[in-house]
Amino acid sequence: VKCHDGSRPTAPPFAVADAQASYNLLLNYMNFSKPEASLLVIRAGNGHCQTMNCEEEAGRAMAENAKFWYQQGENKCFRNGKFFTEEIKLPQTLPTPVQGFVTLTFNLGHANPELKNVFFQLDIQDYQAASESTPGAYRVKSPRFVGGKNAIHFKDIKVLLNGKYDTIYNAFTIESKTVNFVTTGAKDFPTATGAVSGQTMIIAKDSLVGPTMSISFVEINPEKNTVCGARSDFESNIAPTLKKLDCVSCHNSTSIQLGAKVFNLTKPMDQLCQTASDLTNIDYPMSSAMITFPTRGLFGHPQLAENDRAYYATIVKNWIKLSIQQNQ
Repeated sequence: VKCHDGSRPTAPPFAVADAQASYNLLLNYMNFSKPEASLLVIRAGNGHCQTMNCEEEAGRAMAENAKFWYQQGENKCFRNGKFFTEEIKLPQTLPTPVQGFVTLTFNLGHANPELKNVFFQLDIQDYQAASESTPGAYRVKSPRFVGGKNAIHFKDIKVLLNGKYDTIYNAFTIESKTVNFVTTGAKDFPTATGAVSGQTMIIAKDSLVGPTMSISFVEINPEKNTVCGARSDFESNIAPTLKKLDCVSCHNSTSIQLGAKVFNLTKPMDQLCQTASDLTNIDYPMSSAMITFPTRGLFGHPQLAENDRAYYATIVKNWIKLSIQQNQ
């Protein structure tokens, strides 16, 4: 309280009289999947305040308090998620925006033992280096599942940096659906889903050395295959448009890109329709990978011409709407 009561501009005001305000701020310093790695716990025992209040013994006491806090109520909030992968250390050197992305792979067995041979992947880059004016940032994209059978159901993907996530920029939390695995022929992971979000996400770096990343879900479990909704509309409107736009020149079985192999336009119509459905978000259609990748020219996709963008987005949204109606 002596330092963190709001009276010092250099000390975050997490020890104020308003308990709710303190609680909201302290959440930013907690890692409930690994309480001893929480910034609050580290600061409590690293001697930074130069009194006995933040020596090693105080750090151990704070770690116990953090565990008690989680066990006695915070674990029912699912603010950081309910099912967690293990944390993995980020590579010391990540590609810059000019260099591209590198793939991170998380084993889902820690989150759900039924998924021990299934993995979650996303692509990451060092989007902005740290400097005197900014802590820097990572950029992630193309969240997807690999190595599974049939389908997988998930709700609310959170990307946790050092055990916490940014509530403002965590774009993947709006995703909640069942997606199907398709055969890709890839050596490491012969099955995969399409990208479950068409959004990219910027994650601000923090001051911890040896940063780690993990993934959490509110729900994550194996599921039976789903079927395509509004198949006739897809066959009448979407498939011919994809052909007219020459998407098959990249999206075929010989492509070296995993996403292009998954959305293989040479597959039978039923399979193609189902994979396309997995690339949509029924609650927020315009965030669907089916729309954002070609209309915004993301990740190697040539951007559609302005007239094509408007038409394409409209027919995909209409198809999504019909699919929702048929599945109600």
